[in-house]
Amino acid sequence: MHGASSQWIGVDIWTDALERARRKIEALGVRNATVKEADAASMPFADRSFDLITSNLGINNFADLPAVMRECARVARPEARVVLTTNITGHMAEMYDILRALARDHVAAIDHQQRHRGTLESISKLLSHSGFSVARTVRRDFALNFVDGSAMLRHSFMRWFIDDWRVAIGPKDEREVFTEVERRLNESGPLQLTIPALYIEAVRR
Repeated sequence: MHGASSQWIGVDIWTDALERARRKIEALGVRNATVKEADAASMPFADRSFDLITSNLGINNFADLPAVMRECARVARPEARVVLTTNITGHMAEMYDILRALARDHVAAIDHQQRHRGTLESISKLLSHSGFSVARTVRRDFALNFVDGSAMLRHSFMRWFIDDWRVAIGPKDEREVFTEVERRLNESGPLQLTIPALYIEAVRR
């Protein structure tokens, strides 16, 4: 899309993912892309190094998102763009509603786990405080579909979320709660989980 003269650097702390990316780069003969093992909150690049910074479904996974955004501002040239996609608050509401109903002693922890994903307003504010001006946003909802609750709870993709739900509920209650969650979901037949997704593009001031 940007031509052979452009240069791309991928950054991650996940060693296995970086190795997979390196194999793909080699297999596809890509000459203008490399990857580095580094924390996005402390990147090994000089100030004003980049014209474009992207993160696809990544910002919910940073331990210190404000620090990451400040670091993005540091390495961005004036007028550079940061482009993010993320799932926002309201994510998988159908599942969270059942968890709240069945684990009433843990509602605060469940709410916190869902809300940490942020909103258009909170992410826009964070970008602004970091030195960016929001230029464009697109909000779209899509759905994950499963034949029933058992299929959802056993799907490999869901392990990224189930671990967080287990932490919110706690080891004492998790077996009882998830057994009942699975039973209720299976009673309803096919299962649909709503994913509110946000695209947000901002310019370095």
